Amino acid sequence: MSVKTTGAEYKAYVNETNPEFWPDGAWYDDVILSVNGVVIGDDVESVDPDKLTDSDKVEIICGTYYRHSEDADPISLETHFKRWRKAQTHVYISVQVHRDKLDAVKAAIKASGGSVTL
Repeated sequence: MSVKTTGAEYKAYVNETNPEFWPDGAWYDDVILSVNGVVIGDDVESVDPDKLTDSDKVEIICGTYYRHSEDADPISLETHFKRWRKAQTHVYISVQVHRDKLDAVKAAIKASGGSVTL
């Protein structure tokens, strides 16, 4: 089952440095993504995460996560992403707001301790 996310959250996931999620030797393969509705084949390297904008709509359609080279029990990339997401202390949201209310929404987010990347 696919997982929908944003460019900002996907970048945070693939750039994670916590060895609990990305220990030395871990990798993913056979990944198919959709970025803003365009399906990218199993050559995930064709999508440089750092070239995604924070607001890009990313969908992890499928893939396999391997913890190490002798991993006999790999898991789906979607499952790995969900476990990573659940362990995070912050969430990423995408908001649609009328242009006239943008400043008020940004101020409310900042006042509650969030950050705005727009």
